[in-house]
Amino acid sequence: MARIKMKRVKIANETKRKSVLRKRTDGLLKKTSDLATLCDVEIGVVIHTPKESNATLWPSPHDFEARLKKLLDFPEIEREKKLVIHEKYMEKNVEDETENLRKFERKNDSREYKHLINELIEGKIINELDLNQLNVLCSIGPEELEELVRREEELNEQEEHHVPLAPTVKSNVEPDQTIVAAPSSPRTLARQMDNLRTDPWFSEIMSGIQFDTGFPVGSTKNNVFPPNS
Repeated sequence: MARIKMKRVKIANETKRKSVLRKRTDGLLKKTSDLATLCDVEIGVVIHTPKESNATLWPSPHDFEARLKKLLDFPEIEREKKLVIHEKYMEKNVEDETENLRKFERKNDSREYKHLINELIEGKIINELDLNQLNVLCSIGPEELEELVRREEELNEQEEHHVPLAPTVKSNVEPDQTIVAAPSSPRTLARQMDNLRTDPWFSEIMSGIQFDTGFPVGSTKNNVFPPNS
């Protein structure tokens, strides 16, 4: 189950505040121990509550004092190179949160702009918009117009670099000229007729046809296919 994200404000209930401090302190010291082991660094942690005289020193008061003395033995210029000042840390957090807020507001303005444009297209009068809506149109409109112009230029470039299709091969036949199939040779025609005569389906169909002379198809005087010589 995911942990519930808590707001960055002071907890009003003192009992709950102490409980959170104890749990978070245990987690912090555990992560500090892991970091010191994994990265082979010396870390000292001090946690002091204003209303209490004692402070929590990690890993122990003696080790913390030794590590602090080792740090102070370095020249001040060397110490300040990697020293993280709390004020600068908070300023960086404020800048990050401000940038995130600005992006979120910009995203909402973009959605509001699209919604207003759809309403105006459907017939809503611009005089019905309030001041905030007009400000959204004025602030987002130029950017949307630039985006449309950029997209149009990209499409024009794609059309210019588009490879044309292969040219259509023109036929040598004139428009009014009729194409006539080449006649079959007598040998080929005779072979086709023999195939039809020996075809059972064709023979069955032709056996039931009566010609104008009154003779059946299979008679000698009206035989459609002359006997093979």
